[in-house]
Amino acid sequence: MTAMKPQLGETIDECNVCGVPIASVEKPFIADFKDKVYSFCSERCFQEFTKDPMKYTPFEEEERDE
Repeated sequence: MTAMKPQLGETIDECNVCGVPIASVEKPFIADFKDKVYSFCSERCFQEFTKDPMKYTPFEEEERDE
């Protein structure tokens, strides 16, 4: 997982861990996972996501087993 900037057309509305509106965050943390961009309100939420990204992503069960 690497920190990266969101790609054109990707919407980042809220923290993917705690749900805080990202518009209220001056510089959100960003991560790419399985070709999707995820955003976080703080380093704490970013670290929580990196521990277990499948917990916070909407992938189907068969993809979770990979």
